[in-house]
Amino acid sequence: MAELDFSASTATRRNAMTRDEIAAFLQRPITAAVATICADGIPHLTPIWFGYEDGRFFLLIGARRRHLRNLRRDPRATLLVDVDDRRDGDGLGEAKAVMVSGAVTLVEEPDSVQHYSDELELRYLGTTEPIEGAPTGEEYVLAWLDPSRWMTWDFAKAQADASAPASTEETT
Repeated sequence: MAELDFSASTATRRNAMTRDEIAAFLQRPITAAVATICADGIPHLTPIWFGYEDGRFFLLIGARRRHLRNLRRDPRATLLVDVDDRRDGDGLGEAKAVMVSGAVTLVEEPDSVQHYSDELELRYLGTTEPIEGAPTGEEYVLAWLDPSRWMTWDFAKAQADASAPASTEETT
């Protein structure tokens, strides 16, 4: 087995994901992390469910949550969607991510909030039926993140490049 090149696990041109790879990855029900900016300038990071539609991301944020207060004051956010299954020590698991930053638009129209709430429940829970024991009664706001910056990486691409045989081009 070729020596693993862990230095190539960050975002580089050779391990960037294609548009099709990004779209396929973002269809998976992965819990993301959203970062907003507190009033004192400190980042606030929290796990969140997301959806991806027409090049934009949607999130549902509880009406009493700090990240919503942050977005009302400063409507910018960064969203990180990532998986890293290399923990077993052989380095052969999946490690890829999409990170986007941009402006957020808040929508408080109840029908839109309900529609996207149903989408997220179906995506992450497999149902829109109430789940016994789940908290209820919290109001939500729909947040649309329009990315102005994208960064993607797929560790397997860097590993494939590193383990590929050297070029055997002939000169004539």
